[in-house]
Amino acid sequence: MYGPEPTLQKARKKRQMSKTPKTVNKSADTGRFVSNDQLKKSPKTTYQQTIKPSKKNK
Repeated sequence: MYGPEPTLQKARKKRQMSKTPKTVNKSADTGRFVSNDQLKKSPKTTYQQTIKPSKKNK
């Protein structure tokens, strides 16, 4: 066999994807995650937050 197995390749790709910052929407009232539609409907009570990856993923 040449190269890593497909499942190992998928695991590596997943780890690489988790190294990028993600933008999420949260409710200012409850602190829960909300959808993009909810963000548009209630701009005064929701906000976007960028989550940086943890340093453990290196």
